[in-house]
Amino acid sequence: MSPILFNLYTNDLPTTVSWKFIYADDLCCALQAQSYTELERGLNSDIASLADYCIQWRLTPSSTKTISSVFHLDNRHASEELNIYLNGCRINHDLCPVYLGVSLDRSLTFRQHATKTAAKIKSRNNVITKTGWYILGCQCSNSPVLCSHSVAEYCVPAWGHSSHVKLVDRQLNETMHIIMGTIRPTPTQWLPVLSHIAPPAIKCTEATTKFVRNIQAKPFLLVYSDIFHHPVPHLKSRRTIWSTNTVSSVRNYGEKPGRLTFQ
Repeated sequence: MSPILFNLYTNDLPTTVSWKFIYADDLCCALQAQSYTELERGLNSDIASLADYCIQWRLTPSSTKTISSVFHLDNRHASEELNIYLNGCRINHDLCPVYLGVSLDRSLTFRQHATKTAAKIKSRNNVITKTGWYILGCQCSNSPVLCSHSVAEYCVPAWGHSSHVKLVDRQLNETMHIIMGTIRPTPTQWLPVLSHIAPPAIKCTEATTKFVRNIQAKPFLLVYSDIFHHPVPHLKSRRTIWSTNTVSSVRNYGEKPGRLTFQ
């Protein structure tokens, strides 16, 4: 009951210029502007309003746990920081913040998150190797597969189309190597066939397609308009959720992948 009661308690948050995203007791304010000055003016005003609300209803926002970050592609201002204040204290600026377990970066390449995820899978592969799962082979391969893929598939619709996802795929292929006990010269494309495990790219596409279909069934959600009425992409190199390949077309290995279609 605690999360429900907390949501009811904070249901009358003040109206702000920025978008508010709340998960449990974590609140994120997001604002888009053309300059740092506009960002600082809007965010400082919103945070001051939220701070007054917290004081009124006996809530205590943490200045030490609150951070600011900015996302853009202007390399000239790569090291520039925002001056945002909470209760008179300037909050720390983080170039690579972590939000709900996902590491972000200035240009949203998700390189840091892919690197951290690959390191986690590598450590789990070491545990699988030491416990001797490769001796058992496919008969008991579910546990080590879940051990690695549970890390790789966390929030994968958001970052799974990054160009750095190959760091994670390499470790997932290593997982299949270990549980099958195959020799090193075994071609990578044969690992899914021998282990009866879908390739990482297909698992990513399946997770993304499932996420999009769930959102499609709930048009009352705010994220619905972001996906089905998305803005015109400015960078062709950014592969967004709505440009992912369909699961049905990727399953047929001999066919050319298609695209998600929304009706």
